[in-house]
Amino acid sequence: MSNKKKRNAQRRIQNLQRNLKPIITINEPDESLYVIADFSLPGTSRMRRIMSKKLANGNIDAVIYEGIVGPDRTCEKKFNLLYMNDAPKDKFWKAVQALQFLYRIM
Repeated sequence: MSNKKKRNAQRRIQNLQRNLKPIITINEPDESLYVIADFSLPGTSRMRRIMSKKLANGNIDAVIYEGIVGPDRTCEKKFNLLYMNDAPKDKFWKAVQALQFLYRIM
């Protein structure tokens, strides 16, 4: 692959990140997408989601949020943002289970 193609690909990724303003971006060689859990109820306009990535040390970075679903099924407005940084796996999964329980009783 030529050097020019590599530069263009990198610029396209940077443009996407700037335009879309993602909550989590993963561009580290030792990190990977871990889980996206969607607690939304079909037919409602409210979205509850957990997005996380697994770090090289095995711990988890996660974002938990609620939002309003737009016409194209993406989240238009995000609120109640919670962050977990460098959390152990067991702590992360306990938080997921607690949210599942909470959303079931609501």
